Amino acid sequence: MNKWSIVLILILFVLLIGGGLWWWLTQTTDNNPPPAPTDPSQVFPVPPRVTTPPTVPAPTGSDNSALTISQPNPGLISLSERAVAGAMVTSSSSVLFLERETGLVVEMNLANRERKEIARAAIVPAIGGPIREAILALQPAKFSVWFSAGGAVKNYFRGQLAAASTSDNFSLPEIELELIEGKINTLIISPAADQIFTLEQVGEETIGKVLNLKTNRSRLVFESKINAWLVAWPEKNLISLTTKPTNQGAGAAYLLNLRNDKLERIIGGINGLLTLISPDGQKILYSRGGASGLELGLYDRQKNTNRILTISTLPEKCVWSQDSSVVYCASPRILPPAVYPDDWLAGEIIFDDWLWEINAATGLNRLIWSAETGLGDAIKLQIADQGKVVFTDRLTDRLYLIDSTVNEVGGSTP
Repeated sequence: MNKWSIVLILILFVLLIGGGLWWWLTQTTDNNPPPAPTDPSQVFPVPPRVTTPPTVPAPTGSDNSALTISQPNPGLISLSERAVAGAMVTSSSSVLFLERETGLVVEMNLANRERKEIARAAIVPAIGGPIREAILALQPAKFSVWFSAGGAVKNYFRGQLAAASTSDNFSLPEIELELIEGKINTLIISPAADQIFTLEQVGEETIGKVLNLKTNRSRLVFESKINAWLVAWPEKNLISLTTKPTNQGAGAAYLLNLRNDKLERIIGGINGLLTLISPDGQKILYSRGGASGLELGLYDRQKNTNRILTISTLPEKCVWSQDSSVVYCASPRILPPAVYPDDWLAGEIIFDDWLWEINAATGLNRLIWSAETGLGDAIKLQIADQGKVVFTDRLTDRLYLIDSTVNEVGGSTP
């Protein structure tokens, strides 16, 4: 055997050993993949994204047969002929609202739809333009209203009307309005209507103040370099603050505890995040979105449980019951393809909704109102009575009442 034969045999031997070693390494790697990286910004485990949006089950009757809806809009009642700047359900039988163009404050009986004009908000001529938004509140011996008006610059006003002035008069009493100083971009009222919280931009910062309406004293409770927040006041001592949503970046939500003015991060790392906190401060209805669709989730802080629900909608289209056991949501019959929530918030798409009831303990959904033409794009939901919900149509800003007892469709999904 010459030396070239020996060299050839050695090369073949090395190739065989190398090939066997390569095969063994690849098999070991495939059988034991490394753990997926976790997002450190998550403060609770979010279920995996559903790539295919869940289908909405067709409503059925008590015998599980297909339900035939004989009327185009059963149980859907118009409460206002004009656009409304704000509304407040005062009891199970009445609602107050302020008309955007006229400034009229109207009390509507929900049972017989009797309309009573009780006051008029005097628009300051220098501001001009219709009323943008109104926050109505009933306090002891008086009716209060805060609203923004004007064009490019938002101006907040405060007005009050003594309860005695709401009696029938030949001419309506006027609510004198006082301009609130400062660059206020957000104003909300406490559940007891005895305090207000404002966000104001000062230089490059946003500051938050709480004003006690009884003592007329305010205190600084919040400071941030972030200048775009969505806020709510779900519980007496808790204010929720959520960063402005976009599908381009992860959002976060916080709870501000007014007992000690401490800020607690409760949700983070979710693109397109929108939230709705329950009145007890323990449950968080949230949505996440993007180019792949829209999902609605429910997180229980106390139990540390989290689930993705089988309906697709935005928390802006939902309302909690006072005992935090149930949440009502307007959800589109068909979810249009879009980038959520950006396209919806920009007004580029409009929904046509049905009304659902969600059990907060089990996550079960029950379709309680549906019709051939839907509700329109329902926002600012308020519960008037069991099975009755007041809402504003996003396209027209008109006020409506849903009486789901007229249109019980039954059915539930897990």
